Order: sequence, then structure tokens, then C-alpha cells
Amino acid sequence: MDLLAEFHTNLNVLKALLSYFVALVPKVPCLQGMNDFRPISLLGCLYKIIYKVLVNRLHGILPSLISENQSTFIPSKHMLDSFLVIAEAIDFLHCKVGQLLFKYLGLLLGANPRKLSTWKPLLDGLHKCFSSWKHRYLSFGGRVTLINSILNAMPIHCLSFFKALNLVIKEIVTIQRDFLWRDVKDSSRIS
Repeated sequence: MDLLAEFHTNLNVLKALLSYFVALVPKVPCLQGMNDFRPISLLGCLYKIIYKVLVNRLHGILPSLISENQSTFIPSKHMLDSFLVIAEAIDFLHCKVGQLLFKYLGLLLGANPRKLSTWKPLLDGLHKCFSSWKHRYLSFGGRVTLINSILNAMPIHCLSFFKALNLVIKEIVTIQRDFLWRDVKDSSRIS
């Protein structure tokens, strides 16, 4: 009980409670490699006790916190079972499952980031931004500042959600490089 009291007052859990042992149980009689073992993690007993206490305490208040209209927390079901229930309902109703494509904060949600067409709006936006700026009237330092402050920030929003293709990254760098070195003679380039 002292362990539970310390956990509730200080929110500290001993590292020994969070550690576990991995036992490799053979799947086949003749072992030839690591794929022939089944790893089983053996959690400490006290970890399970803390888990049970938290579950029992939350069990009484969860119905007042969770709306009846949600589908994730279904009593006596596992949390991930709601996806199976929805999939069964879609199957039963013979609904077609399509892609949900709409824009939110400039990103096309539901699009495949491994396709170049997903990144086209970003690349077009960078081209449009560059074409509207009067690069002839900006000094070299001004162009560097624009690239660092504006042009590097534009793709960061998209890149924080999706991993870009190498081709897209090369295109972004090419656009920035072209803006920086346009109308600069070869003799005045900085190395």
C-alpha cells in the first residue's frame, strides 16, 4: 500500500516496476534462427497491480466523462474493437469505402504522400511565391534572408505531417537555389 500511496502523491514509479524480462519460447522443435522463437515479455507483478487499481478507480467515473455518441469506448469491448464494428457495419450495409480527400490548413488530407501529385500544390506555391518577388531589387543578403525566413518555413508545415519524396526535396532545394543565384554572374558567386 505504501507503493500505491507514493505513486498517487508523487506520481513516481520505480524503474524496477517498469522493467520486464523477455523470454524466448521456441516455436518449432528444430531451431535454426531467431524467427523460430516467440518472444514473451514478463512484466513485474507490481506493475499489474498499479494498472488494476487505476482501472478500477477510473471505471466508476468514465461513463460521466465519455459521451454516449462516441464509438471508441464500448463497454466490455477492447478499444480497437470499434474499428472492427465499423468495418462490419460497412460490410453489412454494402457501402463503398473511398478516399476522403479535403484540404485542412493547406494540406490535402487522405492523399498519398508517396505520390508526386500530393506535393504539387506545395511546389506550385513556392514557384508562385518566387515569381511574385522582385528578385532584381533584392541584394544577395536579402535573398538569403527571404529563403531562410519565408521559403524554408513554407514546406515545414507539410513536412511535419508527411515524409517527402527525395524528388520533392530536390525540387524544393532547386527552387530556392534558382531564386538565390538568378541574375548573379559566375564570377561573383560565394563558395
